[in-house]
Amino acid sequence: MGGARASRSMLAVMLVLMLLGSAPQAAALRVDALNDGEDLRVEGRTTVLVEEMTATWCATCADIDPYLAEVADRHGSRLALVSLHPQDGQDGVATNASEARLDRWRSVHDDLGQTPAFLVEGEAPLVGPEVWPDVTRRMLELESSRSARPDLGFVATRDGPTVHLELMAPEVTEGRQLTLMVLAHEQRPASFAVEAVKGSTYDRVLVELHTLDSEGTWSHVCDVDCALQVNTTLHASLLWDDEVPFSLMLIDEIADANLSTSTTTHSAGAVELAVRPSSVATGADHRWALAAAMLAGGLAVAVWPRDVSESGRKNSEEE
Repeated sequence: MGGARASRSMLAVMLVLMLLGSAPQAAALRVDALNDGEDLRVEGRTTVLVEEMTATWCATCADIDPYLAEVADRHGSRLALVSLHPQDGQDGVATNASEARLDRWRSVHDDLGQTPAFLVEGEAPLVGPEVWPDVTRRMLELESSRSARPDLGFVATRDGPTVHLELMAPEVTEGRQLTLMVLAHEQRPASFAVEAVKGSTYDRVLVELHTLDSEGTWSHVCDVDCALQVNTTLHASLLWDDEVPFSLMLIDEIADANLSTSTTTHSAGAVELAVRPSSVATGADHRWALAAAMLAGGLAVAVWPRDVSESGRKNSEEE
């Protein structure tokens, strides 16, 4: 049994290397910074949305997450990657927005309770470190069937600490919604956090969630005051320190209330603008490091903790 499990892990690693090796370093919708007064126009392509349920206490996540940013950058505009942290009392970067997004997917996936778990366009969760080949394969399959969305995007203009946004989107029809996400990078956890690796920072953390329904009404999920304010139907402003990396993501998708009765979970398009340094190190290729991390994790899956030890650390199980 152990030999078979090890063989499957090694096969998964080799598939990852082949799939990542075949992925070109496409030009991502990413800039190091937004310059004052400069308009940056971002239009939808054939981007596939992948959402990862992760946690600060998840040791397996700590092994692979640092390399996922590089993987995302190597895929460029083909992949939009979001990290969702649950509000379990021990994840130090959990937000109301992440919990709301997880609730959306829990409405159609009863088994969403393990980390790391990847939802490719909202499909059934792919769980564990060894599933990345399946994530990549499914992403490529969906990408080949999608059309570019030049009608979906935004124009971003920085004016000091404020980023002005002019959203481009078709009319939101009944049963659908336009979702605007704010993601934070290099997030430091709260003092109560249980961390698999002390002193870590966390990227792609969903910190704000804004949705526009078919009635033209915006809804907002933030922790305290929203950094993003919607001025009119398709105009918004983001008050954000120009030294802090962030991403904006715009998604045309099924409305939360209609998801459980829909025949598909797929979005009709997603577009991302990442304002952060590139994660692809010059002269370095971390694909082998990712493979090694996956191999070290084997088939281990951090199961959603059900109890707390005397030290306060959540107990996890391994399959």
